[in-house]
Amino acid sequence: MLMKFCPKCSTIMLQSKSYCSDCQRLVDETRLKNKAKSKAKSDKKYNQTKRNPMHTQFYKSSQWKTLRAVKLSQSDYLCESCREVGILTLAVDVHHENSIDNAWEERLKIENLKCLCVKCHNQVHDRWKKQKNIVPIVQNSSPKKGITLVYEEETGGALESIEPIRDIEHRELKRGKKSLYK
Repeated sequence: MLMKFCPKCSTIMLQSKSYCSDCQRLVDETRLKNKAKSKAKSDKKYNQTKRNPMHTQFYKSSQWKTLRAVKLSQSDYLCESCREVGILTLAVDVHHENSIDNAWEERLKIENLKCLCVKCHNQVHDRWKKQKNIVPIVQNSSPKKGITLVYEEETGGALESIEPIRDIEHRELKRGKKSLYK
């Protein structure tokens, strides 16, 4: 069993660990505090630079906080979209079905609200959407002329042409990319 000194307090500990158990607890607490500070700073910057100031003021209002709590309790803190397909997921977001950009007067109507889990809320807003499947098709492969690749997008079994990328030179294949000639 290999041993080493803890980098923070110099007690002897197992080599496989980064810190002794006491210091590890302190490091974990510090990381959590720093993460919370970073998120708060990021949220504040987003509110100052990107979000409409009127929306920021609305989301900080007691009217919104009360309405949000009422809507979450009405749905038993469960995601309404997941519940429709028979899955029980904790709802943490309350979504305006008609955006407050488009329907400011409906912002406090409970019928305009929907309780959603983070995953469903991200889907509604198309956040962090995975890239579509792109299938490369090799055409005119020749080491002297280069390669012409035509990328096509896979959409439900049918392939649609996208923009072709022409003449990838042979030297790029020598730089570590696998050869398409074999």
